[in-house]
Amino acid sequence: MLFISWAEDNGRTRDLAKTLGVPPEFVAVDRNLSAARRYLHQSLKTWRVLQSTRPSAVLLMLPPTPLLMVTRAWSLFHRTRLVADLHTGFFYDPKWTRFRRLGLWLLRGSTGIVTNAHLADILTAAQVSSVVAHDPLEDRIPATVVKPDELYVLCPVSYANDEPIEAILEAAKMTPEVTWKLTGKAPASVIQSASANVQFTGYVSNTELVALFRDASVVLALTTRDHTMQRAGYEALMFGVPQVTSDFECLREFIASAGEFVDPGSADEIASAVEATIAERPARREASRRILHARLDDQAIAIRQILRVVRGAEVISP
Repeated sequence: MLFISWAEDNGRTRDLAKTLGVPPEFVAVDRNLSAARRYLHQSLKTWRVLQSTRPSAVLLMLPPTPLLMVTRAWSLFHRTRLVADLHTGFFYDPKWTRFRRLGLWLLRGSTGIVTNAHLADILTAAQVSSVVAHDPLEDRIPATVVKPDELYVLCPVSYANDEPIEAILEAAKMTPEVTWKLTGKAPASVIQSASANVQFTGYVSNTELVALFRDASVVLALTTRDHTMQRAGYEALMFGVPQVTSDFECLREFIASAGEFVDPGSADEIASAVEATIAERPARREASRRILHARLDDQAIAIRQILRVVRGAEVISP
């Protein structure tokens, strides 16, 4: 078995592969190449990996669609089972929505892993079996919570097209007594428009990111795209840190009392939710702990389903 991703690294792929006991293969190439040349090189490298390993089952992270085309072609010649971990971008990212119908057609008779029932319904309608599985969780809550030197909002962002950066910066201006820390490489325009209480961490190491999550007063995990689970939200839950997230049904169902839910485009709602969450930190942390343990029980069931699929057993869609 093998888990293939065309990203340089991906937390969900890495953690899911570890949980399933499947080796991950990150097939990355020079990002400065054009998209066409990059996908050609990755296709050839992927084919060579498959030739050398000859796995009985291949898990793959989607998008991008070209990875599915390569692995589907391989599976036709080698009777290899395909299991696709379908990120929300496969369904709703403007870059990939035009390939969604093709992708679903190529997946007919295979299995897709998704993060919520709405996406599972789309797969069922396309004759693709499904397993609903969130990012693998683990209990990282410190035994003793040390009061940090400062109150801060951690905003793990990548400046993607579904992140409401403008609303976040406006909310920061409304709460000058609180420090807001934004990760990732911020565009110059974002830095110039930020208030004095906003700090830009740039890219950080895994060790530094752990410390940022552990000591945060609240984590801001916002998306404007419905049916999307946030990696930052999963991380907050694992560290027992309360979060402010988008008011979408799938997030309300999963995060429940561990979060405060807002219109991601409303700076007023974001600012108010941050202030309320900081004011009620002890109670919100306890709620996060309870929800984490409940989700760990759910996770065990989902992992068993995925293992049944990759080992060739039948899976029943939810």
